[in-house]
Amino acid sequence: MSKQFTIIKLDKERKLRFANKSIIFFEEATGKDFLGEFNKICEGEMNIKMINHMLHAGLHAFDKDLTFDEVLDLADESTFTDIMEALTNAIGESYFLTQTANSPKVEKEAPKEEK
Repeated sequence: MSKQFTIIKLDKERKLRFANKSIIFFEEATGKDFLGEFNKICEGEMNIKMINHMLHAGLHAFDKDLTFDEVLDLADESTFTDIMEALTNAIGESYFLTQTANSPKVEKEAPKEEK
C-alpha cells in the first residue's frame, strides 16, 4: 500500500504526511494532543507556534534531519493560507481519518422493517 501525502511548496515541493510517528513527534515536542490542537486551530484559535510544530511533524515524516528552526524559515517561503490548506489536506488524508483497502470493514445492519 502506498503512503498518502500532500505536496506543499516551500523552498521546493515537499511532502507532508501525518501518521503515528509524525503525530507522536508533535505530541512529544509540544506536550499537547495533536487532534485537540488542530481542532482549536480550526475553531479560530490561531497559535502560530503550534501550526509550525504541526508543519514540522508532517514534514518530518519525509525529512528526519529538518529542525524546527529550519521549518520556521521554510514557512516564510509560503503563505499562511497555503500552509493551512496543506495541513488540512494532509490531516484529512491521514491514516486515522481515512479507510484503506486493508482497513476492516464495518457493515451496519439494515434497519428492520416493522410489520
